[in-house]
Amino acid sequence: MSDHGIADIFPVVLFKGRQIGGGLMVAAVLKDDYSGFGSSAWLLVVRGDTVSEIALPAVPMVDGVAMGPNGLPGSAAATGAVGNRAVFAMGLNSLDQGPAGYYVSVVQLGDGAGTPDAVDTRFGRDGAGSFRYRPAQTTCAPTATPPQRFANLSSWGERTLLEGSIAPDCAPTVDAAILSARLSTDGQTLHRDGFG
Repeated sequence: MSDHGIADIFPVVLFKGRQIGGGLMVAAVLKDDYSGFGSSAWLLVVRGDTVSEIALPAVPMVDGVAMGPNGLPGSAAATGAVGNRAVFAMGLNSLDQGPAGYYVSVVQLGDGAGTPDAVDTRFGRDGAGSFRYRPAQTTCAPTATPPQRFANLSSWGERTLLEGSIAPDCAPTVDAAILSARLSTDGQTLHRDGFG
């Protein structure tokens, strides 16, 4: 890692990398800092002996609620996507409710020479978006959001799938349902199928 980006006086959490073709590998990183939730999101792009470090946009609010990285093992991932891009995703926590949402950012990959890797600002809001799932039926209190946890991120063809779990009845330790979001990374739409 360079001496001007991720690798400075703050510790980092590196999540497992994934080969995405063309000799590239991507990995999700959370860097401790002085932000409100204590860490910021980065994407590493590895090409042979070189590593590109991309600082990702801050986490947008979800339903007017400030959210931050979950930070637990397995709570962030990166993968390749259509159009020579990479997608970063992670689980989010709210200060009062714990795991309650998701963050996604898209990076346009460069050529490893003159064109650098950069956040794709066409996606979401300036390159990132946050969302949560709202089940049609729930026994949660009216102001509560069902706990939902990030599990993995994968892509095939023109689709990227975010996987997780949700506890529709708001039980804090029981995830009763599998959760899948099809991310529309080919445009400005962040998600489909009942996510908001």
